[in-house]
Amino acid sequence: MFGLPNLSEIKGNVEHGVSEFKYMQKENGLKQRNFQMAMQMAAARDRVQWMGAAYGTVATAITLRLIAKKPVPGIVAVPMFVVGTVLAYQYDFAYGTKFERVRAEAEKIMHEEDHWFMKDVMNTVPVPPVRDDADK
Repeated sequence: MFGLPNLSEIKGNVEHGVSEFKYMQKENGLKQRNFQMAMQMAAARDRVQWMGAAYGTVATAITLRLIAKKPVPGIVAVPMFVVGTVLAYQYDFAYGTKFERVRAEAEKIMHEEDHWFMKDVMNTVPVPPVRDDADK
């Protein structure tokens, strides 16, 4: 008639459920990480637009002052250089390949170097569950 499931069946179902849960958590974590990276890139692009507008305004004011033959203090060159360098860095991050270069360096550190902060992480990465045809 109706038999009770045996202990190995229950154990298998629980293990499969735990494995499935770990996989879903990893998947959700990856989605969240990707969203956070997209937000960082969007914020960098917004920062570039604001900094570029401010830098362009100041550069235009200096140019107009030079055209009008009015003196421009030499000390103005220092912040223009510094802000220009920061703007170029932000532009490379937002629109260039800086993000990919940083990610590649991080992967290199994770896989090729031995640091204290990597010891626990490498042992706790969940593995996707094995699914049979009945789960599909």
